[in-house]
Amino acid sequence: MRAIAFNCSLMPRFVLLLVSAVLVGATLGCVVSRRPSASGQHPSIRIQTFGEMRRVLRLGETEAKVELVELVEELSERGGGRAVIGVGALEDLRGEVTIVGGRIFVSEVHPPGRTIETRPAVAGDQAAMLIAAGGVDWTCCEVGSIDSYAELEDRIREELVREGADLSKPVPVWFRGTAESVQAHVTDGACPIAEPEGAPPGRIEDASGEVDIVGFYVEGSAGVFTHHDRRSHLHVVTTEGAGHLEEVRLERGELRLHARPDRARGESALKSRTGGQRPIAN
Repeated sequence: MRAIAFNCSLMPRFVLLLVSAVLVGATLGCVVSRRPSASGQHPSIRIQTFGEMRRVLRLGETEAKVELVELVEELSERGGGRAVIGVGALEDLRGEVTIVGGRIFVSEVHPPGRTIETRPAVAGDQAAMLIAAGGVDWTCCEVGSIDSYAELEDRIREELVREGADLSKPVPVWFRGTAESVQAHVTDGACPIAEPEGAPPGRIEDASGEVDIVGFYVEGSAGVFTHHDRRSHLHVVTTEGAGHLEEVRLERGELRLHARPDRARGESALKSRTGGQRPIAN
């Protein structure tokens, strides 16, 4: 294991087991929707946001805005028990927050060696910036090789356009599969993208194997939900830790997107290049 990976000397064994369970054991997937409301919005999906990128990362509004454990419990209850995803940063930018299937991963940088410790959230952990969704109706398609973050965004956009999604609003995204290479960072007082001269982050370099990538796709929201050169805000969970995704090469996997309400009961417009929709049990 690389020096920048999980700090095993600091982390209890159950944390490593928890990460392994998320990557290879969880089976939350594509579910049948309830009937849409008169407004056309699904009655159970709930997206909550706290803080904006520009204000938090550039203007210094890094104070705590939301308690993580309480929020995930609330979203899970209001979403009919459907698992929650989310991405964000801890208060004072002292780490990253990644929520996968209702499990909250908190990643922080620790000396010596600037190793990354990823652990389950506990009561009292708070975020300065967070976007999270509960009650999501996942529609799935299989994807093959993807050579870059930009290509992943293009593939997500292609499927969302086919689905008829409103790209001006954040859409939950979840990829589960195998990566050839992953680069990610964990903030340690400053964001390396918004403030390159600030405190250096912890880094995950060239991680590979089973991964979960979660977050949101939205266009025209640079400085609010995304960095200026991105159309998405994505985090990754690997066997080496969790953090903010910077670059990726994927081998294969399953891409999950939020289904449009009027299609969630029937056949989805999402079609795999290798065999079409593949619904799995909740």
